[in-house]
Amino acid sequence: MRVTGVNVPALAHETAALGIGIRAERLRQNMTLAQLAERTGLSPSALSQIERGVTDPSIGSLRRIASALQVPFFRFLLERESPDPVVRKSQRRTISFPNRTLQYQLLTPHLRGPFEVLALDLVPGAGSGDEALGHDSEECIIILSGDVEVEVAGVPHALSAGDSISIQRNAPHRAVNVGCDTAEILMVISPADTF
Repeated sequence: MRVTGVNVPALAHETAALGIGIRAERLRQNMTLAQLAERTGLSPSALSQIERGVTDPSIGSLRRIASALQVPFFRFLLERESPDPVVRKSQRRTISFPNRTLQYQLLTPHLRGPFEVLALDLVPGAGSGDEALGHDSEECIIILSGDVEVEVAGVPHALSAGDSISIQRNAPHRAVNVGCDTAEILMVISPADTF
C-alpha cells in the first residue's frame, strides 16, 4: 500500500503512517487490540503488525478496522485538517494498494462535513474489495470512465461511463472493473463520518 498527500516524518515510511493512525484512533477510543480483533475478525497479532507498519492491510481489513472504530478509513491519514476549501490534485490524500491495483483519493478537504467525496481508480479486473461490505452511510457511485460491475446486496449492476447507482445505508456492495481500460469512479458518501 502507498500513502501520499500526508505529512509524515521523513524517516517513517508510508505504511507506518497508516498504522500509527489506526493505533491512535484505537487508543483514543480506549480500545484494546483484543477488543478490536474481536470486532474485526482479525487476530491481535495481525492488528499489531498493521499498527507497527510491519504488514500492509488489505482493503477488506482496512474497511473492517474503520467500521469497527466507526470512522472513515481516511481518518487514519489525517494529521491535521486544513481550513482551505480547495484540494489540489497534487495534494490529494491517497491510499494505493499495488497488489490489488486500486487507488482511493480523498477529494474533500476534511471529514467533518455532511458528505465525503472519493475518487477510485481500478485497473482491469480489480475490485474495490475482496468482498461486498456495507457501511452506515448513503452512497452514490458515478462511473467517469470504463465498464464497472457494481454488486449491491448480491445483485450485479453493469455500469458504463456516465452511469450512476445509489446505494442504501448498510447495503453490502463492491465495484469490479470488467472492462479493458482503467475505470475511474467517483463516490459521494453521506454522512462522511460513518464509512
